[in-house]
Amino acid sequence: MSSQPDLEQLQRRIGYQFKTPERLLLALTHRSFGNQNNERLEFLGDSIVNMVIAEYLYLHFEKAREGQLSRLRARMVKGVTLAEIGREFKKKIGRASCRERV
Repeated sequence: MSSQPDLEQLQRRIGYQFKTPERLLLALTHRSFGNQNNERLEFLGDSIVNMVIAEYLYLHFEKAREGQLSRLRARMVKGVTLAEIGREFKKKIGRASCRERV
């Protein structure tokens, strides 16, 4: 059994081919695995998620005040909320990969 994830299968499943598979492997590597890990990428990704959600809220809740927008954004980027979105994404990918096999 290999400790390396099957990056080709993952890329087929999500429908995206990474130009640099090494970065994909890095993105999937937790810090408990060693010095080469995803913490810096996680920092960048967290910042991007916050920015995208902040922009969405700003554009769609024109009458909301800064404090309201901040609290709403904080609720949306919580791990529990993102985990639920991930589960929904996984379901959609699963359905799509089932259709591909037919």
